[in-house]
Amino acid sequence: MEAVTYSNDKRAALYYLKPGTGKTLIGLTLGGQGKTAFIVPASLTANWVTENEKFGVLKNFSWWNPSKKLAEKPTESFVCSYDAFQKLTVADLKEFKTFVFDESHKLKSTESKRTKAVFSIVSRLKPKVFMLSGTPFTTSISDAYSQYLLLDSVTRDKPLKNADEFYSLSSFKEHFMKLVNIREVQTKTGKRVKIPEYAGFINQDRFFELTNPYTFRKEIELNLPQLNHQIIRVEAEKVPREVDNQLEELAVSLGKDPTNFQTSRKLSAVAKAKVFAEFLADYRESSDNPVVGFSCFPDVLVVAKNVLEKMKLKVAVLNADTSMSNRGKIAGEFQEGKFDILLCSLLVAREGFTLTKANTVIFNDISPVASDNEQASKRIHRIGQIKDCRVIYLARSRIDARLTELCTQKRDVMQVLDKGVSDE
Repeated sequence: MEAVTYSNDKRAALYYLKPGTGKTLIGLTLGGQGKTAFIVPASLTANWVTENEKFGVLKNFSWWNPSKKLAEKPTESFVCSYDAFQKLTVADLKEFKTFVFDESHKLKSTESKRTKAVFSIVSRLKPKVFMLSGTPFTTSISDAYSQYLLLDSVTRDKPLKNADEFYSLSSFKEHFMKLVNIREVQTKTGKRVKIPEYAGFINQDRFFELTNPYTFRKEIELNLPQLNHQIIRVEAEKVPREVDNQLEELAVSLGKDPTNFQTSRKLSAVAKAKVFAEFLADYRESSDNPVVGFSCFPDVLVVAKNVLEKMKLKVAVLNADTSMSNRGKIAGEFQEGKFDILLCSLLVAREGFTLTKANTVIFNDISPVASDNEQASKRIHRIGQIKDCRVIYLARSRIDARLTELCTQKRDVMQVLDKGVSDE
């Protein structure tokens, strides 16, 4: 396996692998040489255990959960959540020679407790560090800064630390992003300060020159069926401005600020919920396969579920209220064909699930983070899918158009990062 061979002479690497390409299996294989700590999002811990049992990669491997009574410190290779990892010390981990971080974009913030805990332990133990992510840059190219610095910290020469571009996050943005605005704000002490705002991706050749030595980037040929994207205008007879006026009036009637972006997003999403349910039902009726629906907002899922159940359809929901143990069970039953529709919270179900029983995904609303939508759509378009897939986005208001445009811009940056070469 090329991905594993690549790691043989590396102390640190970021594996940039598209969702649905067997990333977990590759990660388990990377840990096949000595005791390894696998640090993953909490929602994926059970999935790593299941995948290891399925493929038999590691003989001594367990899920370490400090919340269990009498939980002992790990002594063999283990998987734990990022939050659980913060409860471990250098002494607990001194025998572990390799750390594998899944969905490494979780470490994008240099100021988070999670990232600081990881840096503290890694900088003292100097293990091999391998990062896995299908979307290492979720919001902007600045997400790369802390991830590559962590990789750099375990190498002998530390080329990034000695580069001006990686001297600080501010320096990184100045070199690799375009200055688009300078915003003046007032601090609690009354002092006025200017805050620069950056966007885009510039000086790409230099970025790749510095980071490519740490990056395994390969488009794995899976021969998957075709994936088509489509935007459908809901209530197309109405102009977007007319829809926006209705949403503004609703916001005011609820005592909300109609100019607030989050308020506008939620109201726009909820206003489409019944239509969302009708689209799901129509596509289920015209297909031999069940359908998956995504929304960022719980209220949308509640409305849609009620409408669909009145139509006598079998509906399941994956949201924040679904326990960790039940999430895998529901996904499994969906794969067995026990449901017509699976309604998913985009934040809960965008990663870690295989839903290839369906070949249609409908988004009632989308996340401002382009990679969230990308990951969610890949739940159906991955290893095991044999039918052509379609991803449908329902658009109604100008806030929908604004989000689509924003995500398109971010997707353009991600496509350049996929290639690992400049398009400038």
